[in-house]
Amino acid sequence: MRHDFISGQRYIKDLSLIGIPSTIGRVRLFLITLKAVSSSSIIDICHLKLRWTDSEFWNDGFDNSNRKYHIICEVYYNIENNFKKVKFLDFYVNDEFTGYDEKFQPDASHAYAVICGVQAINSKGLAGKWKDSKMIRIKRATL
Repeated sequence: MRHDFISGQRYIKDLSLIGIPSTIGRVRLFLITLKAVSSSSIIDICHLKLRWTDSEFWNDGFDNSNRKYHIICEVYYNIENNFKKVKFLDFYVNDEFTGYDEKFQPDASHAYAVICGVQAINSKGLAGKWKDSKMIRIKRATL
């Protein structure tokens, strides 16, 4: 039984119906910049932490055999006031995961910001709407 807070009416949702999954509730992106020492120099490293909430309704008739999330992350570059985006993560994870961590090396001093998006895909192969994180600006770590 569900309650519609706007109209005040109660209704029953038929969970056996097949359709697109509901949109993920929240996507949070954390970006930590670090300095790493290589054999010849000091380089910038970004530690990306991505977290999201589960899709509330998968709408696949309770068939949880192949539920997954599609994850895409893009980095924005600012080269002479001309912004360019490059996709650096594009993969799928099982529905049992609600987070992902990655370390990457941004390109010199031109990397400006990172944004990620997550999409739920149910066992019938139907994809829900994309939910994007907030864009996080890359701030250079100081020694």
